Amino acid sequence: METLVRLKELPETASIPVIILTSKDLGKEEIQKLQAYTMEILSKRTHTKESVLQQVREILLKQVSK
Repeated sequence: METLVRLKELPETASIPVIILTSKDLGKEEIQKLQAYTMEILSKRTHTKESVLQQVREILLKQVSK
């Protein structure tokens, strides 16, 4: 979490899209905290490799088109 906070605080890194891919079962509180600093939180348990790659592509395309 500390790294995410630092990334968003610095002007030169604040616009880097952060996507979390985790196998951990995150609690509601953890998810809420992470959502403030990330574009997406993906679970390895519910996403296939292909669906993760597709979501990453979509997120990056949105960032590029801004």
